[in-house]
Amino acid sequence: MKSVIEVKHVYDLELLTYPSFALPLFDVNELELVKRYGFCSGLRVKASPYGYVVSHGDPRCVEYSKFILGLWFDPELYYGGVSGDFKPVVSALLEAYHGFSLSVSPLDDLAVFTSIVLSRRTDYHVNTVRWLRSLLELYVDLAGVASVDPGELSSRISRSFHLRMLPDFIKCYLGVRGEALGGVEGARGLFKCSGVGPKTFYSYILHVLLDTSYAPIDVNLEVFLENMGFKGFGSKPQRRYCALYDCNSCPLRSSCVEARLREHLGRLTGWFQTVAYVHVKRFCRRGACSSCSVRSLCVRSSQGGRLGGLRPSRV
Repeated sequence: MKSVIEVKHVYDLELLTYPSFALPLFDVNELELVKRYGFCSGLRVKASPYGYVVSHGDPRCVEYSKFILGLWFDPELYYGGVSGDFKPVVSALLEAYHGFSLSVSPLDDLAVFTSIVLSRRTDYHVNTVRWLRSLLELYVDLAGVASVDPGELSSRISRSFHLRMLPDFIKCYLGVRGEALGGVEGARGLFKCSGVGPKTFYSYILHVLLDTSYAPIDVNLEVFLENMGFKGFGSKPQRRYCALYDCNSCPLRSSCVEARLREHLGRLTGWFQTVAYVHVKRFCRRGACSSCSVRSLCVRSSQGGRLGGLRPSRV
């Protein structure tokens, strides 16, 4: 079955999927995407001047492509919920990234969870994507990795600690999967898994549960906030509090960057973090201030775009 999804703005497919935790499931370039693994594998998307040409034998998969293409979420609908000094920043991002949304694959929850935990403290595009694709080639069902000897993963894929820890992560996830898929409160069950922290938790909420009022706090978001003049906006979320409290009832809500961002950005919190990630990678870390569309709002552009002593780029 082939269908044309008409849209006002056709986006570069490679850029659209660049920040997605579902990226390892795709073969993608600027104009074409093929879903190689997981739910609706074989799905093909081609960008055209008037929209996206989508093809798959199952019409449900044609409809599912809207998640991958980000058409399930329109950020412009939620600009009214943005408050304070974030309004001009979000307005500038909506203009600069017009048509950019969140590429997700929620029915590949196990693969996405695996992608998230494999992204910790490493280069996502260099290592995580390669590792997960290797796993998907070697094991028909990722659930089976729960019973694989870590030494086997080390010898067949990588000696990184990420692969040594992965069987325990997947085993634990399978044990809490039912409650985690039930919603944000159920997803707190992820904290039963050793090694799961706030960043993994909020990544899961955004990319699997599709709750865009949450966002993982990563170093690229911190760079962007500082560049936009929000240095010291809040402290990072703390695991022991995130495991027990919703942001609205958390004792740390007045000082936590997660809670404060949610207060000011509402349903755009996850979109804002995603765009910040892309923007920092494309411009800030390359010193490309002269071509930056938000440089008039950037406190660092007058300093030659220097990133100072910030840490190396990590997802």
